[in-house]
Amino acid sequence: MKFRTKEEYQKAKSVDLVQLLAKEGHQPVSIRKNGGQYWYLSPFRDKERTPSFKVERGKNGYMWYDFGPGKGGNVIEFVKEYKSKYDLNDIIDYLEPYFDTDTSNIIKAIPFHIDRESGITIESVKPLQHPALIQYLSSRKIPKRIATMELTPLNTNQIAPYQVGQKPVAKRSIVSEVNYMLHQNEKMYFALGFENDKGGFEIRNKYAKLGSSPKYFTTFKGKDHTTIEIFEGFFDFMSAIVMSKQDHLPNDVLVLNSISFIPDTIDFIQSQNYRTIITWLDTKANDARKQFSSLTYQIDHRHSLYADYVDLNEWLVNQ
Repeated sequence: MKFRTKEEYQKAKSVDLVQLLAKEGHQPVSIRKNGGQYWYLSPFRDKERTPSFKVERGKNGYMWYDFGPGKGGNVIEFVKEYKSKYDLNDIIDYLEPYFDTDTSNIIKAIPFHIDRESGITIESVKPLQHPALIQYLSSRKIPKRIATMELTPLNTNQIAPYQVGQKPVAKRSIVSEVNYMLHQNEKMYFALGFENDKGGFEIRNKYAKLGSSPKYFTTFKGKDHTTIEIFEGFFDFMSAIVMSKQDHLPNDVLVLNSISFIPDTIDFIQSQNYRTIITWLDTKANDARKQFSSLTYQIDHRHSLYADYVDLNEWLVNQ
């Protein structure tokens, strides 16, 4: 058996776990507390969607904690868990190449968007997969295949790039899965994300109804560009697709995200060649509907179809 010195053990214990994880192909999903805390999808589990593995530097070196099984420890204990068949000699052999690693150039994860105004950081945006979010959609009678339809915004030049330097994409899913952090408590959450035409998000899950800046309305292209349908929120929009039983949009669509955007919406409509406007606003949004009365287009308010309910989605849920 190979004899290990106390110095070798201390060097192994002091290895930079962030660098070690990077070499193994694990990059942090987010970095918090001024670069002192790293969050990962757990290296011990496949197909994890929400980061649950934390690494931070303490007085005695790097420490980790996996919130899944509720286990943690130092770097040596990480390797013991990561390489389950290794004994102490194997562990130190494995860590030895990292004894003199330069830790000054750690590549930090770049958040998708930091919104100081709303106190929300969008850490990542990805295709919808989380079972809890799919179940939440189901409770609102929206199938996943509808929520993940890929549609084209009316003005692709207005879409905010996903990362600095990237070109805007032509299409996007109606909703995505977002991981976000609230600045007030530095906790990570996941939710449905509905992107607007300026790159902000409406954020929804069973417990949260939030929005990140910049706030704006959302548009999508339909087959007929002479008619535009206006919805108050994206659940009403998806409800209309469910009702139509079609796999495409018959008309152009604008989702307000807030009735405060009606003046901007009217400016947008007047800049286009529409002949007909269809609105699907909440049943009690009479003042909002009146704002469209100044337009000379043919206007069809559809709220009478779900008059006994708050909005179109509530009507759908109760069918």
